[in-house]
Amino acid sequence: MQLLAQSPWDYDLYQEGDRILLTVVCGTVGIFEITVELTPAERALWEANGADGLSSLVQAIRDNPAAFQARAVL
Repeated sequence: MQLLAQSPWDYDLYQEGDRILLTVVCGTVGIFEITVELTPAERALWEANGADGLSSLVQAIRDNPAAFQARAVL
């Protein structure tokens, strides 16, 4: 797995084969991570805008990780 981008205590972005995986740090009292595979549209945002293209996705995951549980990998 290759690290593509990172923002400490925020997110890590990895490439694993053809997949791009986003790991977001979540929680308040208890800290945990959730990892999702980017959709083609999310991947296009990353490729076009870099980390700025993923900022709204990172925030959405952090605000409501349960909404992304169905997409969770690892």
